[in-house]
Amino acid sequence: MNFEIIYKNLVKGLSSYIKENNLKAMILGISGGLDSTIVASIAQDASKEVGVPFIGLSLPCDTNKKDENDSANLAGKMCGEYRVINIEPIYKTQSAFFKSISEKESNAIAEGNIKARIRYSLLHHFASLYGGIVLDTDNLTEHHTGFFTIGGDVGEINPIGGLWKHDLYELAKWLRNNKTEYADAFQHAIDITPTDGNGTSKSDLDQIAPGLTYSNVDEILEFWITVPTKDKVDVLNDKIVKSEFTKLREKFGKELVDGVAWRNVKTEFKRKHLPLVINPKTGKIID
Repeated sequence: MNFEIIYKNLVKGLSSYIKENNLKAMILGISGGLDSTIVASIAQDASKEVGVPFIGLSLPCDTNKKDENDSANLAGKMCGEYRVINIEPIYKTQSAFFKSISEKESNAIAEGNIKARIRYSLLHHFASLYGGIVLDTDNLTEHHTGFFTIGGDVGEINPIGGLWKHDLYELAKWLRNNKTEYADAFQHAIDITPTDGNGTSKSDLDQIAPGLTYSNVDEILEFWITVPTKDKVDVLNDKIVKSEFTKLREKFGKELVDGVAWRNVKTEFKRKHLPLVINPKTGKIID
């Protein structure tokens, strides 16, 4: 992949969307992870192109680790305006209230989703104040595994939604070597263990496919999304045999491969209303 061309297309696509829709600002939640750091870079360059403010918000809580917060602060240097707002007091209040009115016991995922939705609310509040738009940071791997919170960690337009997670690692390396004034931010983002920042697990991969790498997961997904939706359950139940799927099971183990595939099947409903995505090959919005 030519990451210089891809990067320029993503900047061009975001710039065009901002101009065409007469938006007055770009708002981004910055976690310090790979995805938000790359989107911060794209937004910074788009901001220079169109002359609208780029505002970054770091919204940590007590479940964020120090290295995540340090990394966020490095990425925040790319913002025209950068603020850190600790959401822990809001989370504690909401969590206590939700527990008081629910008959069901809460769990780590439900609690993490509360934090994601608080972040959503704050980001969109700033978008309203500035007449702008919230930038989405989910990648293609997260989309196809349903690894995002409805009404939570989503925005309106996604510059990186057409790229797999393993591609983003390579793009970050290209940025580190070519946008050298922010090399430390890109290196931190490359080195940091990806987490949701909500204390749900030690890493995102622990939730998606423990023991596999993002390259492994993406290899499985790149085949799996070519299987017609109507056939997927039958393939998983061995009523339809796909030789490529059999090879993937042999390569990575049936349990892990099936786990990734089932995640895709069970989260299909979450992909019905995804944010707009910029095509990395053309810079156009994907229809």
